[in-house]
Amino acid sequence: MKRGILFLVALVLLVASFFLLDEKKENQTEVGVWDIDIDEIEYQPPKSSWDGEDGSGFFPSTVLLKKEKGISETGIFFTIQSQDLETGDSLVFEGNHNVENIFRDLSVLKVKGVEPIEQNGSLSASLLLNESSPMILLKSSGRILKKLVLGKKKTSDSTRIVREGNEILIIPGHILDRFSKGIGEFRQKQLVNLKDESILETIWEEEGKTLRLDNHPYKEQSVKKHFWRRLSGKVVVLEPHLGDAWNNQIIGQRADLYPDDLQGAGFAVAKNLTSVPAEASLKLRLSGGDWITLRYYPKTDINSVSYRPAVRILNGKFSEPPFYIREDSFLRIKENAGNLDKAEQKKIPVIQNSVPKSVPPTSPKK
Repeated sequence: MKRGILFLVALVLLVASFFLLDEKKENQTEVGVWDIDIDEIEYQPPKSSWDGEDGSGFFPSTVLLKKEKGISETGIFFTIQSQDLETGDSLVFEGNHNVENIFRDLSVLKVKGVEPIEQNGSLSASLLLNESSPMILLKSSGRILKKLVLGKKKTSDSTRIVREGNEILIIPGHILDRFSKGIGEFRQKQLVNLKDESILETIWEEEGKTLRLDNHPYKEQSVKKHFWRRLSGKVVVLEPHLGDAWNNQIIGQRADLYPDDLQGAGFAVAKNLTSVPAEASLKLRLSGGDWITLRYYPKTDINSVSYRPAVRILNGKFSEPPFYIREDSFLRIKENAGNLDKAEQKKIPVIQNSVPKSVPPTSPKK
């Protein structure tokens, strides 16, 4: 019996030792090469003479990813800037998690391998490291800190050969392959990206009418809840299901189509569609201090699908180019606004010999 127990213990320890050894080997496969503070990443596309097998997949014009200050009240605000290939206009949208991730990955770069380039040594042409290669510049306050020349992609281990100065780096492919997946991969499609914030106030304007509501979020047994009121006209405390439906509908909005998408009809068309007065607008005040304005323009059909051209503005400082949301998404917002405009006072049940629960405090004055 004791021998059996000892055998099992020894077997468990042996398996654990193999696991730890494999984990250690895995951790050794990546080497840190630098830790730098950057606020701008500039991507330059490959020239037509570059012979990379995946060259056609890279975005064909320059892209700038930036950390911006002074736009959002919550701190750093990521943007992506590109040039519209049809009109030549500069397009700047809010950047999404992919922008944040690539800043993190390239600021503290870990690679699969590093090889020095010998002085006056020539590089094999098979590495595809030449003047026609795509490049990425890492900058701080306008100063170039690192220049990455992208070379051959190794499909065997999903890495890419890159030159930086006098070194050859073997970089995990997923870091740089983001530039070959289309510009939309970097844009923030969620129109109201709350993170840890809450919506505190909304102002819906349509056909000369204004619907204003405020919200006092609170926690009950560690569960976040909302306390919505209608302030326009008669002040009404809304039923929870009405307030929750409004809140969820707002944060569920997203950019469903960009004008420079393959089926997007182009920015020249989008600019024309948004040159007329908006049919409706929604202003939002967030708990972090930001104001977001969404403007909705007359309906249009693109490839037999109904859309609403829309524009998003942050704090009156940052206005995105037009994009499209699906018509059914707009109609749900409009329907919810109509329900809230007609809503009656929330019915509070009266319980004998009990003390009414306190109402959450009103929002602070702006």
